[in-house]
Amino acid sequence: MDGHYQNNSKLSYKEKIFNWMQNTITEKLYGENYDLHLDVIDHAFKNKPKKWIIGSLKCFEYTIDIRDKYFQSFAIGWAFSLKSKNIPIGINFNTVQELMKQFDYSPPSLYLFQKGKEPWIIDKDDFTIINSDIFSQGNIRYKCLYLEIMSEYDDDYIRSFWMTA
Repeated sequence: MDGHYQNNSKLSYKEKIFNWMQNTITEKLYGENYDLHLDVIDHAFKNKPKKWIIGSLKCFEYTIDIRDKYFQSFAIGWAFSLKSKNIPIGINFNTVQELMKQFDYSPPSLYLFQKGKEPWIIDKDDFTIINSDIFSQGNIRYKCLYLEIMSEYDDDYIRSFWMTA
């Protein structure tokens, strides 16, 4: 993040997410280059990838609720950066445990997009739909996607797992 969002540790997760969403929309910062990392919402998640799934699911549910109540014209994405190589790897996970083994060093993060301008809509051929039952959550309000593309900056393929709503 580039400093536009001030983290206040006394705020609840919902308040932090709402404030970030409101600021992102007001300042027109939405899109692929402005995000809110899980460890900014709560520093307890810093360098703790085993907690990233639980924390992300909780925060993503809050984000969906906030979006549905206040910001209906926006789509949300929660992205997990995955380990990459200089050759395509493809989807190499079927369970949460296998997915967690693919996390790279960067905590997952929240993105906000104008509806109709989401990368999974604009560049839909780059994304693969994944069965949302990977989390065994039952009443799932989002879809899961996999992205693997060649980096513009080096010789690696960039991989990520997305929850979108």
